Amino acid sequence: MLNDVVTYLADPLTGEPLSWRSDAQRTLITPSGRCYDVAKQGFVTLFGSGRSFPGDTAHMVMNRAAFLASGLYEPLANRIATVAAAQLIDITGQPVLVDMGAGTGYYTQALQNALPEGTVTIAADISAPAAKRLAKLPGTTGALVADVWQRWPLQDACADLVTHIFAPRNSAEAARVLRPGGILLIATPTQAHLRELVAAGIAVHVDEQKTARLQRGLAADFVETICERCEWVLTPTSQQIEQIITMGPSSYHNDAACLSLIAENLASTAHQVHCSVEVRCYQRKDS
Repeated sequence: MLNDVVTYLADPLTGEPLSWRSDAQRTLITPSGRCYDVAKQGFVTLFGSGRSFPGDTAHMVMNRAAFLASGLYEPLANRIATVAAAQLIDITGQPVLVDMGAGTGYYTQALQNALPEGTVTIAADISAPAAKRLAKLPGTTGALVADVWQRWPLQDACADLVTHIFAPRNSAEAARVLRPGGILLIATPTQAHLRELVAAGIAVHVDEQKTARLQRGLAADFVETICERCEWVLTPTSQQIEQIITMGPSSYHNDAACLSLIAENLASTAHQVHCSVEVRCYQRKDS
């Protein structure tokens, strides 16, 4: 719930700390009087000045939740959770996780299950439909609508682990909110990810310069400590193929009828789909 994370929150425009305006815990307020109301679903929207991009629609979020519930991406969730837990094994006190671009919370929950009991979790996404789901996560979890490209609504040096899983990255903000010794975990698809769906013309191709751009963007503030590749194979149904495509950016490049036909053709031959994702960890250079 939000009450578990308020002590770590800050105004996204001014950086002032946030606190409850009253015992009713329906509005957050800064010392200068700036207010943010909590949605009835339990999340709070903390933008500095509008959105830099629209975020996932309710339909995309619904499809992602349905696909991830199938367990087909469980190998990746398990690998991410294992890597994260190993990075925080020496943490003393109550760890703080910030999952930026948390989506439906599928990976957030896998992280929660692997990290020490009592870990405080701040789960943020630019999509309000996603935040509604994040607010339902168990444990000490606070759900935010926030923009990764703006100043994050978090206080300086408040987090032990920041994660970006299939999500945009802001290395400067990650460095600001991480404590000395803090870890940034990033999961990104490789060029081999969903290659059969790329070949079928329904999935977006991963840019071959993606990793190089990632490394350049992080070089000023972080040093890489781990790089692991997680690879596994799916034999999805036609419905699951459609969900894979419509839960992410590929959804903007497909006609529904055409996608359905291609998905049916692929599924009818028990077509395998290869998944390939790199999980990287970085540590702040000043630690």
